[in-house]
Amino acid sequence: MARGRRNRDGASNFSISMGSSRRRTRTSRRQPSDDENLAIQEARITRIIRLAEQHGMIPPSSRRPHPILFSHHEEDFNFDNNQYRESENDIDQNSYHPAINHARYHRLQRYAMIRQKRSEEWKLLTQYPTIAAALQVMLSTAQLTSLAYRVYRYHAFQIPFCQCTPHAIHLLHYGFISSSVKLPRTAFSVPLIQLHYELWQAASISTYGFLKGLNSFLDSRHKKLLLAQGSTKTRQLQVPFLHSTDLYFQIIIKKNKLLTEGLQYSTNQKWAAKCPRCFGPQKHEQKANKQEPDFILAMDGNFQQRHYAHASKDTPLEDQYPPVFLPPSLVNTMAAEVEATKANAPCAESHKAADDSRDATTWEKCDNNGLFASACRHDVPLLYTNIYKTSEKLYYPVSILSQIFQDFPQSKIGILYNIGCQLETHIKKREFFINQQSSLLYGTSVFHAYAHQWSCQVKYNPRLNKWWGLSDGEGLERLWAFMSSLVAPLRVSTRLHRLNAIHTRSEYYTNGLNQSACEWLYSKLQGAQKVIHDARKALAKLHLLPNPYHNTGETYTNAFFQHQWDEEQAYHLETN
Repeated sequence: MARGRRNRDGASNFSISMGSSRRRTRTSRRQPSDDENLAIQEARITRIIRLAEQHGMIPPSSRRPHPILFSHHEEDFNFDNNQYRESENDIDQNSYHPAINHARYHRLQRYAMIRQKRSEEWKLLTQYPTIAAALQVMLSTAQLTSLAYRVYRYHAFQIPFCQCTPHAIHLLHYGFISSSVKLPRTAFSVPLIQLHYELWQAASISTYGFLKGLNSFLDSRHKKLLLAQGSTKTRQLQVPFLHSTDLYFQIIIKKNKLLTEGLQYSTNQKWAAKCPRCFGPQKHEQKANKQEPDFILAMDGNFQQRHYAHASKDTPLEDQYPPVFLPPSLVNTMAAEVEATKANAPCAESHKAADDSRDATTWEKCDNNGLFASACRHDVPLLYTNIYKTSEKLYYPVSILSQIFQDFPQSKIGILYNIGCQLETHIKKREFFINQQSSLLYGTSVFHAYAHQWSCQVKYNPRLNKWWGLSDGEGLERLWAFMSSLVAPLRVSTRLHRLNAIHTRSEYYTNGLNQSACEWLYSKLQGAQKVIHDARKALAKLHLLPNPYHNTGETYTNAFFQHQWDEEQAYHLETN
């Protein structure tokens, strides 16, 4: 996109152009001499060498030949066209070329600085208030319908820009989402981004596959093959399209946040928006017993959803984290307060995630080893936190509990966790939640309970204890299965894109569960009725059998079974 001549009224016109985009700079009156240029270049390379030695990129004891001076040209990095990607085959790693390494390091340094600048520009753009207004115009008026008809009817048209509004905001007003902040060369229509968004939510389609099919569709309807600007190669739209989809993700998040703040939701209403069955109004709610928990949480970690450290160097700020993620400061504060708790060896060794000595070679390549999450008994994901260079440490569930108790200090909470036995010991030993310890009920998730010792199952298996109903604590396993299609692409994405993608898919998953809530509850009711019916049939058969522990020839009774189970529990509780 080339800049036009400035008009007298301060406005300027922009149009998509296939011409050259070289910059014209006014030369100074006095040019430095060759000797001065040489001295400047030598001093510059000397600074680079020292910086490289400090960071360990160059061995300080190695002999280096006289540095080779390269001609300095101001580079215009264009992130829309996959420019500036270092190839491992460009430099022989076995040979030592100081000049090449110095230049490569300097280019990488400049590239990192430009990436940081672009990141700050994108952040500033997402905070621009016009985004909400433009989104409201797109969704609530029919003006863009006729505009889109004119856009798709003509092959090329000009869009006037002004200096008072960012170009990306102006393009959004015309129905396009820009792929860069300043002087955008590529933009995608909002309906196209929305189509990809809906397809990606429902099927998690590959961006590369979507664009490949889109290019084939468009190329088949043009007389000429559409090529990249100033090149004989086909267009590479993956990077700019990802930039546009990231901006759309952030617009959706900002829109939901704006609605929440505008409607002035209370804390309970925010939680009820996630799962109205757990956190909704409690009017006419009847408990079978006061010891029954108000809601049940399932907790689990996933190490497939990890992120490679070499994929990106961006560090999202806390205000950039989506609402479903705990802020890192809260997790770090809890981690600083928690010391390593001596685990119960037999139970800990049965769970790979609790053993920090395994998979160390895999984790050292990652900056985020995985995700730790919590969900309600209706499988709705509630909160996430990143697992940072550790195993499944116990301060991750403690951090989530701290956030929930902050919003529900008087509630009774049931916790189903793979190592719920250790979680209870850990919380009591460190004296966390002193005022709420009597309000916590601990259990192990059903499928993992049988990996524990029998003495542990007697106390923590939800199928052997009261007040759990048919909650199995495995809702997060179903969530991980739904999110499995994101494992490969998010390992090599930027960290901010990973957070937004997980948040977006979780929102879609939550909406689907809430929409099918009646069917879900009905199926659970049928399952409970079947369990009761089968249990009564089994007990009826046992009641016909003689009881060998009674000399009077009595048959088995429910009172006898209950007495035996009470003694079994009392024995294991005393031995533990």
